[in-house]
Amino acid sequence: MWLWQAVRSDEFYTQNPLWYHVLYMIPMFFIFRTRLYVAWIMSECTCIASTLGAYPADSRPRCGAGPTDFKALDQW
Repeated sequence: MWLWQAVRSDEFYTQNPLWYHVLYMIPMFFIFRTRLYVAWIMSECTCIASTLGAYPADSRPRCGAGPTDFKALDQW
């Protein structure tokens, strides 16, 4: 990738000012962060699709709302 190849060269550090280094890191950080967010979202979608959840089925959980029957949850 072109972003990482430029940073690995010595010319990048000797011929460019500090403000250029800082501005150059913004798209690199955005790409790295986006990769982590996509992996996080995909793993969450996998858990939801495989019906894995944090609450037992007796508590009748709803997506995004949590358990709806708290008395059944207290028995656990």
